[in-house]
Formats: sequence, C-alpha cells, structure tokens
Amino acid sequence: MISLPSTLATVAGAHRDLLERAPRDRVKQASLGGVLLTTAALAAVSCAVALTMAMRLPWPVAVAGGLLWGVGIYNLDRWLVVSTPRGAPLRTALVSLVRIGLAVVIGAVVSTPLTLVVFDAEISAELQRMHTQDEARFEEELATDPRFVPLAGWHKEVTELQEQIATGAPADAVVRNPEVVAAQARFDALTAQFDAAEQAVACEKEGTCGSGHVGAGPAFGEKVAIRNRLAAERDSARKALDVTTRRVSAAVKARSATETSDRRRHVEDLQQRIRSTETLRDKRPRTMPRPLTPTRASLHGLRRLNVWNAAVTRCSSRTGCSSCSSH
Repeated sequence: MISLPSTLATVAGAHRDLLERAPRDRVKQASLGGVLLTTAALAAVSCAVALTMAMRLPWPVAVAGGLLWGVGIYNLDRWLVVSTPRGAPLRTALVSLVRIGLAVVIGAVVSTPLTLVVFDAEISAELQRMHTQDEARFEEELATDPRFVPLAGWHKEVTELQEQIATGAPADAVVRNPEVVAAQARFDALTAQFDAAEQAVACEKEGTCGSGHVGAGPAFGEKVAIRNRLAAERDSARKALDVTTRRVSAAVKARSATETSDRRRHVEDLQQRIRSTETLRDKRPRTMPRPLTPTRASLHGLRRLNVWNAAVTRCSSRTGCSSCSSH
C-alpha cells in the first residue's frame, strides 16, 4: 500500500527507488510535495475567485478555470523544483533567482484575489470615501467657477419676480397716491365743516344756540345759506375725489400691466440664461479619474487603503492616535 508521504514525495518529483535508498530524504520530499500541492490549491481558489470577480463567470466555469490554473501552477512549480541543478554554484544561483522571482509573481497572483475577498468591506468603504471626496471636490469646483457663480442669484431673482407678478400692484397703491390723498383730505375737511353747519342750523332752529330765538329767523337763514354752500362744495369735492380715484386707478393698472409685462420678459430672459448655463455646467467634464472596472476599482481601493493605513500608522507614532483619527 502506498503511503501518504510516498505520494507527496512523488508529487514533488522524487523517484521512489531512490527514496528507498535514501530514506532520510523522504520527509523532505514529502514536505516539498505538500508545499507544491498547497500552492496549487491556493492558486486554484484564487483564480476561481478572480474569474468570478473580474469576468463575472458562473461558479462552475470559474471552478474549472481555477483547477486548470492550479494544475499549471503545480506543473511550473514542480518543474522549478525538479530542474534546480545541484553542484554548479553560478547556475544554481541563476535558477534560484528565477525561482524566487516566479515565486513572488505567483504569490502576488494567488494572494491578491483572496485579499480582495477578505477585505471587501474595508475596500468598499474606501471606494465610497474616494467617491465622496471626488464628488465634494467636483461640487466645490462648480461652486467657484465664475461661469456658474451667478446661478444662485438668478434663481433668487426669478423667484422674487414671479412673486411680484402674482401679487400685482399693491392694494393701497391708489389710496396712497398723493393726488388721491389730497382730494380725500379736502373732501373730509368739507364734510366736517358741513356736519358742523348742519348742527348749527338745527341748534338755531331750536333756539338752543346762536340768537336763542326758536324758529326760522334771520340768523337761521344765514346758517342755512352757509350749510347749503358747504353742501355744494362737499358734493363738488366728492365728484373730484371720484374722478381722481378713477384716473389714478387706471394709471396704476396701466403701470402695473407694463411692469408685469417687463417682469415676465425679464423672467424669461433669466430662465433662458439659467437653462443655458446649467446645460453648460452639466456638460462640464468631471475632473475625476476615468471610471474603472469593478476589479480595477477594488485594486485601486486596496492600494489607497494600504497607503491610508500606512499614513495613519506614521502619524500615530509621531503625534498619537487621537490626533490622527481626527484627520
């Protein structure tokens, strides 16, 4: 029965008949075979993960590709082990350097996909932070661009003009007109004088004031004449107030219509200017890196994460953890 150490030694490329003659090397060759199988297995898993992440292949296809990659890595690694010369120092050194370089490449290829899977949450957080920083930088550039700075003022002006258009002329625009105020004051004064004259006529007729005689005497006639004159003046003032009010009201409506028309045209001009400026702003190229594929984005996030952690470590060693975390 073939034992596991013998099988692992065969995997490493050792000859069983030679191992029977040198049993001390069996453990060494078996360990080497285990290393080769471990490397091939990790390479297969890593390739399957990479095919799933980068090419979005279904798991059966990715597993088949991973197995083929693992077999290839195993054969290449086994060839390097078997072909390592014994004796010639220079040749041994050159082949060893090639093996070391290939081992580094294999290690990077094997470890990178697994690293992306293990640190997926951290990489996603870093990518989100990068996206947030890029968006904030882009918005800041837009806010300070001289071509787009007036947009906020234009929007505010449009809102104010639309409110003025909806409101129209002030409700007290007519009564606050100086001509209407003067006409109203004259009418009010004559009304007060007429009321006083009317009271004097009644008082004189009753004999409670003025001449003190009851009935329609000479004094009563004078006061009636004064009342009638004030009544005529009051009626004339009322007509003048009505005429002035109608004239001023028509003027206010005409002026309001003109101002509304001007405001509408100004609003249209502003809105056209806003649309063209916003179209120019939306077409402005973002000063951000070219969009990456998911795999390249993950690798970029991992690289940024490594740089960030290294910077935090250096900062912590100099100033303390609390100050670094605040940055």
